[in-house]
Amino acid sequence: MLIPSIQSRRPWLLVVFVIVIGLELYFNFSFKGGLQERTRLIDRFFGSITLPVEYLIAEIKAGAANSIRYSADLLNAKSENLKLKAQIQDQKMSLHFLEELRLENERLRSLLGFKEAQPLSYKPAKIIGKDPGIFFRTVIIDRGSQDGISEKMPVVSSRGLVGYVLQSSFWSSKVLLITDLNSSVDAVVQRSRTRAIVGGDIDGSLNLRFLPRRQDVKAGDVLVTSGLGGVFPPGFQIGTISRVKKNPNEVLDEVDVDPAVDFDSLEEVLVVTDLSKVKD
Repeated sequence: MLIPSIQSRRPWLLVVFVIVIGLELYFNFSFKGGLQERTRLIDRFFGSITLPVEYLIAEIKAGAANSIRYSADLLNAKSENLKLKAQIQDQKMSLHFLEELRLENERLRSLLGFKEAQPLSYKPAKIIGKDPGIFFRTVIIDRGSQDGISEKMPVVSSRGLVGYVLQSSFWSSKVLLITDLNSSVDAVVQRSRTRAIVGGDIDGSLNLRFLPRRQDVKAGDVLVTSGLGGVFPPGFQIGTISRVKKNPNEVLDEVDVDPAVDFDSLEEVLVVTDLSKVKD
């Protein structure tokens, strides 16, 4: 297998041999200097031939090295970018958490100030669930019979009346809101001292029930609990009259009330556990 291979390369070897002999004869007959001068000339000749090739190889090596460094820098930049994004997300989450704590602290301070201003005994509670139905307006709080909570206890917030405890279990309780269709609160108009019954409607709003005509009520009047009925203590704000529709052909007036409490954003409440100071 070796001999055919050499034979197949013989033309190329012959060409190389002729070129080398030709160059040798050229330098021998055209250059009259000594052997050292001839050697330097040959080195310069072949150097001028190989220099572009060496330059090209050096450029290719440098380009490859730059590409490798660029790729490594790009990978490092992507990795750092991902780390920075993760840190930014962590900081955003921390800020949201701190803001939530701040808002909760403000709400609790408001409840605490309200509690200290009232002569009643309270148990603070958090709302942990809401009735998803459209016909019942109830919420679940994280206080139950183990905390001394029982049925019919009033539930309030720093803004006003919320409702009363409908059912009490060991760990939690269900609160019927004043906006429920089955709720009714004995109220009084602060300005005129007119008595009225405030009840919930099917859409979760409030209105005055069974209000005879010619009663001294008007839009902007504030309604508070009267203390009658044995459930709610007096003086808790219920809402503000938003509309009075008087019909001369009807016996009763239609009166709409805006609740004092924003039930959609309500999170903390106070359960009135002792009404003895009021009853006395």
